[in-house]
Amino acid sequence: MKNQHGDSSLAAHSADVRKIFSVSRKAPNAVHISPPLARQPADPHAAILKHPQSPMKCSHCQTSIHVSLKSTGICQDSRGYWVTDSQICPACGKALIALRCVDPLGRKIAAHMAYPRASVRSAPSPDVPKIFADDYIEACQALDDSARASAALGRHCLRNLLHDVANIRLASLNQEITVLIAAKALPAELSRQLDELRTLGNYAAHPGRGVSSGEILPVEPGEAEETLETLAGLFKFYFVNPAAERKKREFDALKRAAAGQPPLNE
Repeated sequence: MKNQHGDSSLAAHSADVRKIFSVSRKAPNAVHISPPLARQPADPHAAILKHPQSPMKCSHCQTSIHVSLKSTGICQDSRGYWVTDSQICPACGKALIALRCVDPLGRKIAAHMAYPRASVRSAPSPDVPKIFADDYIEACQALDDSARASAALGRHCLRNLLHDVANIRLASLNQEITVLIAAKALPAELSRQLDELRTLGNYAAHPGRGVSSGEILPVEPGEAEETLETLAGLFKFYFVNPAAERKKREFDALKRAAAGQPPLNE
């Protein structure tokens, strides 16, 4: 029977899910789950828990792909039925795995992306060097589980950025931010954001923040999120915008050359 969108794939997928939970009554040690799942959850809640014909972006490579799920029943507990939904991205070859718990009618009880860890933030631009992008992504992925860990990773990334890009190396992150703001090299909004982060994290009263890359210190409410937001702004200022300007100059130079015009004086 087709669904309201005229697509029978959802019903077929429901049949597969029912088979997953069909355990032989004759097996002496088998656990029979009754009643079986009646349908796919109507409320998808992770990137790969979409309708089988819906497009999505791979969380690894950000390529648009079509959903082709393989569902595997795990177990039943007091909350409901636990299922994994998985597929391999055809573009990058990496696995996408979601874990969900549903009731006997297939309605959502709980769900989350198991691999890669979901993040509400977009991946950094390819223009951001890998050494900074990796720390940023890890901080984003850690946020749901531990704001303290996310903030520590974010501070580590911020301090490396100040050392290697802004060329500011001092005894503490608080001092380095102070010098960067005083230099007036950043846009006013980004300077304000950095100052608010320093105030929110109380960096002056906690000079140890950011000094050791492995430390996990107490975190203020909202500090981890603000650190990620500030890093995104710094990435745009130091890497994304200059790369865009450089590409535009190169494109304009090619157009002038194609038109037989001399290059502009830089």
